[in-house]
Amino acid sequence: MNSIDQMRERKLQEMYHRIQKSPLYKKKLAHIESNDINLHHLHTLPLTTKEDLRKAGIFGPLAVDKREIAQYHESTGTTGIPPSSAWFTQRDLLTGGRQLKECGVHLSAEDLILIRFPYAMALPAFLLQQAAWQTGAGVVPASGRTVVTPPYPRVLCLLKQLSVTVLAGLPREMELLAETARLEGTEVSTAFPDLRALCVAGELMSDKRKAHIEKLWQVPVFNMYGSTETANIATMCEYGTMHIIEEDFIVEVLKEDGSEPVANGEKRLCYDHHAFSSRFTTTEIF
Repeated sequence: MNSIDQMRERKLQEMYHRIQKSPLYKKKLAHIESNDINLHHLHTLPLTTKEDLRKAGIFGPLAVDKREIAQYHESTGTTGIPPSSAWFTQRDLLTGGRQLKECGVHLSAEDLILIRFPYAMALPAFLLQQAAWQTGAGVVPASGRTVVTPPYPRVLCLLKQLSVTVLAGLPREMELLAETARLEGTEVSTAFPDLRALCVAGELMSDKRKAHIEKLWQVPVFNMYGSTETANIATMCEYGTMHIIEEDFIVEVLKEDGSEPVANGEKRLCYDHHAFSSRFTTTEIF
């Protein structure tokens, strides 16, 4: 067994015992013998679906004492009622920041990042802020979709006046900001000489859409993939390829009914990237 698998197995065992405190998993895993859990057993464990999380209620996924809670979040990308709940400790948030540090944008103390993700029930703004703090980058919290949100012309002014180097938000925000600039008679491709990159998440990002946004802004776009329940799962490297954060996640590609793994090399379409199934989705996953 190589070193990364040894680390994964240790984390899996630690997590497996920890989540027994969660009402959801205490019930779900009651019939599983946990004395010798290892990576080879992973495919035998029951899946957790969005529906499971909704049925578990607000406190169902919670696996720590309330005194350890740092933040509460809810899924925002689905139409399910009620939304699924996610509880985060300080350790979870630090881990989420570390995961986003893997992004090819390579934040540093020289950067000033304007965060346009909503500072609300969604998670990306908080994790990206953690990544900025961990790398020494400065933050401009220009939250979107709130009553105190700076309007688009004001965001453009902030980008210019503050010499922002990295802009982060939904892909749609990048398109709307570019259109606002166009209506004002400005081209974003030349108006912000200090801007070096865009970080996006939260919406489907095809190769064509990525190329379109890069053409508008004339800087590289770095996509991030995850969910409220799992935090960040994959980030895009400097060459534009998505990489799973293997330190924290083992990704299984299953048939649509979840019955068995898909054969190596076989392709599967994901129609709704929020309608996932996983083995575990709770605080401090690994």
